[in-house]
Amino acid sequence: MYSKCTAPSSFSCTGLTNGDIVAPQTLTFAWSGAAAGTNNSITGYTIYYKIASSLTYPTISDNSGTITISSTSTSGTKTWSLSGNRGSYIAFKILTKGTVTGYDSDLSSVSFYVKFNTVPTVPTVTYNSSAVTSI
Repeated sequence: MYSKCTAPSSFSCTGLTNGDIVAPQTLTFAWSGAAAGTNNSITGYTIYYKIASSLTYPTISDNSGTITISSTSTSGTKTWSLSGNRGSYIAFKILTKGTVTGYDSDLSSVSFYVKFNTVPTVPTVTYNSSAVTSI
């Protein structure tokens, strides 16, 4: 029996705005508009991310990690805590997974990033009486 299938379609990401955040911070990534392919239902999503000192978007073969989401919905959200070095970027792309192996969507053409901007630590003030001189 021959069955033609196509990859699920991509979507739009609505939950992130490019820019700075203070780390550690909770981030919510939201998406909508994905659609099943022909004979290829949605089984979930994979979020690819890359943490680097310069803005570099992840690829399937070059990334810092992935987050797998099992869901048959055409939209969703994922919230997680982030931490990183001040000045580092974390960039995201996502793909829709289908039931047919090898027929997932491409990585999203839409991508988002945030830049870590940690709060400086408060300095410690000490008093050294031997350093005080009288006039």
